[in-house]
Amino acid sequence: MHETISVKCPELLKPYRSNKETISIDFSIVVTMQHLWKRCIITIGSCCGDGILDGRPSVVIHESYSNDDIDNIVKLIKEVDDRDWMICQWRNVEVGRADRPARPFSTLDK
Repeated sequence: MHETISVKCPELLKPYRSNKETISIDFSIVVTMQHLWKRCIITIGSCCGDGILDGRPSVVIHESYSNDDIDNIVKLIKEVDDRDWMICQWRNVEVGRADRPARPFSTLDK
């Protein structure tokens, strides 16, 4: 089971965290997350990996980062943590339109 710690939310994350003053981070990855934040890396979420099938820690980074940026983020992580991290990105993808109804689920398989 993972333990969490409450830390001061960095200013660069506040717009993505509802302007919260503190955020909870899994204790075993807090040093790594703070290392990224000090280098102005915007993180949307993170997990230490406990309870996950492969057990790897993960971080969700802002959608604006390119593949080159991701390579640099991996290097930053390796400066403080030698584990194999999963780097994820959530991207905005249109899946429907407001001006017409979505297809019913039953038609998706056809």
